[in-house]
Amino acid sequence: MCPYPKYALEPVLAKIDAPCRLVFLVDCPSAVVDLPKLARASGHQTSETKQIADGEWQITLEIC
Repeated sequence: MCPYPKYALEPVLAKIDAPCRLVFLVDCPSAVVDLPKLARASGHQTSETKQIADGEWQITLEIC
């Protein structure tokens, strides 16, 4: 939920065991850029980002 989805991702990345897939449902337009950017900076990748409704997106991250 807006405004801080990326802050929810940071502690998850520190604790999660790879490999896995994380799916985020967000209503924050900046998360479409912020979450993939944070994942890449941590050595992971985004497998999919899609708009699922007006003002809502689904972001799938592959944790390696």
